[in-house]
Amino acid sequence: MPRFFILLALVGFLASAKAQDVVRFANGDLLRGALEQLSPTNGLQWKRADVLDPLKFRVEELAEVEFGPRPEAPAVSGDLTVLRLNNLDEIQGKLISVDQTNVVLAPWFANAGGPVTADNRLTIPRTNVLLVAPLGPGRRLVFEGPTGLEGWTKSKVTAVNGEAGEWRFKNNAFYATESASIARDLKLPDISSFQFDMEWRGFFYLAVALYTDYLHPVNLASKETEPDFGGFYSLQLNSFSANLLPVTKTDPLKYLGQAPVPGLAQKTNARVDIRVNKPKRTIGLLVDGQLVKEWVDSETFAGKGTAVRLVHQGQGAVKLHNIRVFEWDGYYEEKPTNSVALKSDLVKLRNGDRIFGSITKVAENTLSVASTAQNLDIPMARVKQLDFADRTLQTNVPPRSVRAHLATGGRLTFELDSWSPSAARIRHPLFGVAELKPEAFTKLEFFPLTGKAQP
Repeated sequence: MPRFFILLALVGFLASAKAQDVVRFANGDLLRGALEQLSPTNGLQWKRADVLDPLKFRVEELAEVEFGPRPEAPAVSGDLTVLRLNNLDEIQGKLISVDQTNVVLAPWFANAGGPVTADNRLTIPRTNVLLVAPLGPGRRLVFEGPTGLEGWTKSKVTAVNGEAGEWRFKNNAFYATESASIARDLKLPDISSFQFDMEWRGFFYLAVALYTDYLHPVNLASKETEPDFGGFYSLQLNSFSANLLPVTKTDPLKYLGQAPVPGLAQKTNARVDIRVNKPKRTIGLLVDGQLVKEWVDSETFAGKGTAVRLVHQGQGAVKLHNIRVFEWDGYYEEKPTNSVALKSDLVKLRNGDRIFGSITKVAENTLSVASTAQNLDIPMARVKQLDFADRTLQTNVPPRSVRAHLATGGRLTFELDSWSPSAARIRHPLFGVAELKPEAFTKLEFFPLTGKAQP
């Protein structure tokens, strides 16, 4: 890959403020523009305003394509459900039915008229489904970004070594290598999920101020002398652990407890999900989908605003992207029960009850399960999760695979037949051929020809 493409990318970035797609190559080069066509045989066709003809690249040279802002997913009537497949892919949609052979889901991004049935349904063999988790009514997306610095408040933070920097924006992400603060009123709901992807080099230390009304950093050591600010929660996250404390101007600092984050020191990226239930005064931290800790504040909820402030403490280099705020239903998804030990299906109810037996069907918002005691019909509104028996995880990504990250959460890992602005035709190892709407995806990752272990 010639290095002059880096210069082209920089020229394109400066010449246009419009958010564009970004392709990253295996050798580290990147290029802004728009993905026009993609297939294993014809490669990547890439369009730019400053070149006469589309540029073409071999698929083997690609690392990832990150798309510009995606359109908001259309509203789904009825409740939403997440399916987790045996390869840990996750898809969200309207659950149509479950029987002893198949699970049928209608995701909004299935293309009508393609290999998918005309009513946009995916039919997945039940043996390939790890669990079914009803989400309830569709979660409202409150914020998605970043798409630029507009609307954000940047501030400098004085580090121990006296160095201060600022967050930079590039390619739909924030970057910081020195101490810096950036904040925005994201209109956090009372029950919310605040999510972002984080990448780093070296040791990192990030402080996230939640439910603040003040957009500038607060020095906790001398907070009494800071300009007036309302209370907030400070979630302090580093390469090894997480800590939470409520912060007010006049009250002494009180830590709610530290929690180790296993494995984070061995990684260079993670998905962070902070879930807050203001009425119950709880704040939970999930890293890569695993619940690290849920803190409970026994006193009045400290947060007085609806803004978020992100403070890099000047250690390591940090990248933040795919920032989203959702309304949350207050329930955590559970891990699937050990498939080796689970010899019968398991129904987990929202009240904490568990029922072992044989899940015979889900139809018309009712679950039918045959247990050892009796046959039961249970409204799906009471169901938190369905775990199917005797499932085996598929821990390897097949060679030549592409992983697509979904705009509404989740991912799909597949072989790509073709990609155009109107349709993506894929071959998924667990449900076969499907035609999907490309606007559903925020990023494509390309795995090497040899495949790799599942992350």
